[in-house]
Amino acid sequence: MTHLVISADDRRDIEHYPRQDDQNKALLDIVIKRREPAYSVFVDGLRNYGYEDIANDLKCASEKMGPSTTSVPVENKGLSDWTVPLYKIRLQKNYSNIITSVKHDLIVDHLISCAVLTIGDCQKINACPSEEQKNRKLMDTLLHGNENGFTEFLNALRNDSAYADLANKIKYTEVTSTDISNIQSCYNINKRKYGLNVQETTTQLPKKPKEN
Repeated sequence: MTHLVISADDRRDIEHYPRQDDQNKALLDIVIKRREPAYSVFVDGLRNYGYEDIANDLKCASEKMGPSTTSVPVENKGLSDWTVPLYKIRLQKNYSNIITSVKHDLIVDHLISCAVLTIGDCQKINACPSEEQKNRKLMDTLLHGNENGFTEFLNALRNDSAYADLANKIKYTEVTSTDISNIQSCYNINKRKYGLNVQETTTQLPKKPKEN
């Protein structure tokens, strides 16, 4: 997620499977189809999480197969001109930092008060067993939401002095042309896969009026 080689929609597709083995297969299927840079990020991720032998085997296999099997062009011909909003890219580039460092309670309370989240959203988040999983669910909602949700999320972080620096880091995260190309290709591939308009892959959260 942080390296922008899978999208929020991809993550939902993966987590749709209840069994870990099936989730792993779904992730591997995405990596194989996306090729580079997804393949290199996947191998590095395996190495970072202690799967050194598997990472080395995959690295050797890719080198033997040559570059033609680990690179894929970004195909935009005939696709929608819609592009992933910059605020979503900034949010996703900070994904790992957010899910591992934020306490969700006050954040969720603020987002409910601003009508970014509903009580139902809160219940789904709180149903997750660990703090990190709660944050993943929160991030999933924000990444499928609108810019108002992003803005209020930053405001919620700033309300706690411990997260003020994180809020600024997210807001001013640099977005390069490579970042845009990588994440855009994820949505373009999903469009071809499901035959959808790219805009249909995101759900806008309705903005409700505040109660007096």
